[in-house]
Amino acid sequence: MKIEKIKREYLFALFVIGIIVVAFSAIQIVNALPGTATTGSKPNPGHSWNEIANFSCPTGECLQNNSGGTLICAACSGGGGYWTQFGTALFPSQTTWNVGIGTTNPQAKLDVVGAIKTSTFLDLTGATTGIKDYYGSSGTSGQILYRQTNGLVWGNARPLNCTRVSSTTSGNGWSWLTVSATCSAGYKATGGGIESEGGGITDIYYSRPNSTISGWECRAYAAFEGSWTLRCYAVCCNI
Repeated sequence: MKIEKIKREYLFALFVIGIIVVAFSAIQIVNALPGTATTGSKPNPGHSWNEIANFSCPTGECLQNNSGGTLICAACSGGGGYWTQFGTALFPSQTTWNVGIGTTNPQAKLDVVGAIKTSTFLDLTGATTGIKDYYGSSGTSGQILYRQTNGLVWGNARPLNCTRVSSTTSGNGWSWLTVSATCSAGYKATGGGIESEGGGITDIYYSRPNSTISGWECRAYAAFEGSWTLRCYAVCCNI
């Protein structure tokens, strides 16, 4: 009889322990679910970054690194409180914030006003819209990015077409002559040079593209008696 009583007490104890274990597991599952964090609540170690990213702290509080490798919502403490380091990752303490570099009014998760430098390449793996141009267009299939006056724009690829244009000026020997050759609209100077008629060129001061690369400019000197002609030419392409 005594043995039967001990068995019943033992089984009851196991039953109670089982209930406690199940309840504790349920609490852990609830805590693991993404949602709005409250003061003192924290995603436990082992959660995915997607779960952590879905946490949003109450107004005036930031997601901060807590002891034991966990994250917790607590009062933001100055500039340092607005960033959280979790392992090797550094991110805004509120995952809904936008980060601005060179701007006080960021309009995206990362908004940079200025140049971005990378030592490898721009990784667009998984990107669904690609790169937007100066006018906000992401282009269509088969289009390429090319440079216009305002900036980079998407457009249809076109065959390369180049032509030579030239301009001349005449004068007497023992003098400097200056002349420029200008490309048509939509063309840029990819090369150029100097030629002379009526006498050889003694000295070339410059033979170069102009400041907008829309033509070629030349200046040369001839040391001889008599008239001569300076021809400046540009090789213009629709680039």
